[in-house]
Amino acid sequence: MVALAIAVSAVAIVPGMLSALSPAPAVTSIAAPAWKVGDRWTYNVSLAPAGEDEILPQEMMPSSPMTVAPLVVGTLTETVAGSVSTDSGPAWNTTLSGDLNLWTPAPMTGAQTALEPLSMRTVTVTGFVWLRQSDLAPVFSEKSVHMDATWTLSFGNDTWYGMLANATYTLTYDATTQVWYHPPLAIWQFPLEQNTSWDVRSNATIGYASTFAISGPNVTWQSNHTAAFTLPVDFSMHTGFFENVTTPAGTFRALPAWASRGPVFPEVPDRDASAVMNLTGETDLAMPRGIATAWFSASVGNVVKAETFTEGFEGPRIQMELVSYTFS
Repeated sequence: MVALAIAVSAVAIVPGMLSALSPAPAVTSIAAPAWKVGDRWTYNVSLAPAGEDEILPQEMMPSSPMTVAPLVVGTLTETVAGSVSTDSGPAWNTTLSGDLNLWTPAPMTGAQTALEPLSMRTVTVTGFVWLRQSDLAPVFSEKSVHMDATWTLSFGNDTWYGMLANATYTLTYDATTQVWYHPPLAIWQFPLEQNTSWDVRSNATIGYASTFAISGPNVTWQSNHTAAFTLPVDFSMHTGFFENVTTPAGTFRALPAWASRGPVFPEVPDRDASAVMNLTGETDLAMPRGIATAWFSASVGNVVKAETFTEGFEGPRIQMELVSYTFS
């Protein structure tokens, strides 16, 4: 009887023991993350254009041909600051802050100009985005950039430029973009599954305003620019299979998803607005046949890595990698 009791107990207990000892089944989907106030993600950001693609508003670009393309590197932090009520339901109010270093090489010298190189400009990015809590779809965003630099004009004995020659000037540029999405831009479809596809469609109503100013000896000049327009947004998303992705913040099991079928967003008709929106990562409006890939991790509750580039890798490329985060 004792032996029988032991045998019966073993039948009941051993399967549970084996289950506890065996590896947990791999997660095959990602549910919508449960963010909370104080969650934060910081990314390294780099933007490397190719060819003649511009990443700056026209006013900030030297008129002479550039010897090499500009380069932007820096960090961007997204923080859950609270929640807001919208017509599409409750949304997270996420603040954005970043410092980007923009390197521009010296323009090619000509017979009449010799501009001192603007080797580095600091670009400050601030703003916020409302993300619908059910699927992190952007509802509204407002982003601002601020740039300032000194610019020395040196023409030697050439007096053709009169009072502008051999002087140092302060240049400032401030721009703000606001974007409403109708309906919210449902980039993600939770739960995220492997090897699935869906379409993303919305209309983006964009408002843009900027001020470019120059001040220095005998010169004070300012230019204001505004634009407003509505564009359709239409692209496809497709997920791959879970993989381990290594970033400065660690290695994470993440699901890749890429956007395709035409531009990720249509080209914005206003050149300056397009440049600023590229710089702030709102989207890649000027890239033909855009492709974007993002790796989403359940353990981080957000994207851990993202790359945006044109077909054939011939245009601007934006890369983001997670540096640190707070999420539980």
